[in-house]
Amino acid sequence: MKSAIESKVDGEVEVIRLETPFSRAMSYCAYAAFVDALLVDSGFGRARAQLLRALDGRRVERVVATHAHEDHVGNNREVAERFGAEVAVSAAGLADLGHPERIAVLPYQRILWGRPSPSTAVPLGAELRTPRFRFDVVPTPGHSRDHVSFHEPERGWLFAGDLYLGSQVRLARPFENAADLVASLERVVALRPRVVFCGHRGPLEDGVAALERKLRFVSDMREKALALRRAGATAGEIAARLAPGEPLGYWLFTFGDLSRRHFVASLLKEPGQDYLDDVVRRAPAAAP
Repeated sequence: MKSAIESKVDGEVEVIRLETPFSRAMSYCAYAAFVDALLVDSGFGRARAQLLRALDGRRVERVVATHAHEDHVGNNREVAERFGAEVAVSAAGLADLGHPERIAVLPYQRILWGRPSPSTAVPLGAELRTPRFRFDVVPTPGHSRDHVSFHEPERGWLFAGDLYLGSQVRLARPFENAADLVASLERVVALRPRVVFCGHRGPLEDGVAALERKLRFVSDMREKALALRRAGATAGEIAARLAPGEPLGYWLFTFGDLSRRHFVASLLKEPGQDYLDDVVRRAPAAAP
């Protein structure tokens, strides 16, 4: 079977692509990264065998997560047990790891990614050290309330989880917050990282430019949405203007959890608003 190790960056960072036949058919994969006995994101449970094969023979001392979603923490427990590794996540994500029913709630999540095993972790601090490197733990909420990125300033590496995903993504889940995403993108663009590792696209070519394009797009869309709301437009009218044509396939597969309506709702939120919904999920949206 083909190795899950897709590439090696700077001769140091092993980029691990994780997918199943079903996720590949759905155009989904997830990336983990391994460097200096550190695993950044453990991927999803349905690709567990791939990950463990990729790590076979290596020393894994610590597993860290950019955020506590099922496609990023799905193998924390198994890696910790096999390698004796410590697991660390941001303080905001700690409680979810022991209750995977909070993480993978809807059928599509369990079908596509699988439900993580319960695991325990310690909270991340402001920085993270490995035998050879030092990473700053950068708060980057927006995609989720607990999202962080890991920046190695000497090498210019930024492990960005789901901060990027694409420069003009018009789909979101109900707990996402565009105001926080804009602030997070501004924060990491200011770092001028040399290599950006995306949790679903792998290493980005010219990562700073990609992040800047994303920042311009989200900022522009949010300004337009707020202007329309000030002019008296309803959320539905704003969606029809800024993100028309709900993709029916995504809606049917995710029961409305991933939708353009939620993207527009995220544009209208105030900073920090509604992150409770990352734990207590909203009911599925009405059909488009």
